[in-house]
Amino acid sequence: MHSCGQILRVMPDLVELGVDILNPVQPECMDLKFLKETYGDNITFWGGISTQRTLPHGIPDDVRRETREVIALMSRNGGYITCSSQEIQTDVPYENLKTLIETAKSYT
Repeated sequence: MHSCGQILRVMPDLVELGVDILNPVQPECMDLKFLKETYGDNITFWGGISTQRTLPHGIPDDVRRETREVIALMSRNGGYITCSSQEIQTDVPYENLKTLIETAKSYT
């Protein structure tokens, strides 16, 4: 299921409908911890690395830290696909993109 934005009101409906994966998971408008704790047994989450704050405006250390934190939180007991919260735009510095990929690959 693809739905941008804050969709907490319909999350119970998505579970009831049997939705397997929610994309994107946007940390700018959704509480990742709440999502994982409340719906993590029912839905796989795809995304969570900020394309509005960290990737375009952070430095590689910020990207590395956020990627590690999101992976640690969202991958508990499975049900997580590591990815940016949206498509990566041209405002993201190459070093930040490279850091995201390298950090994610370090978990395989």
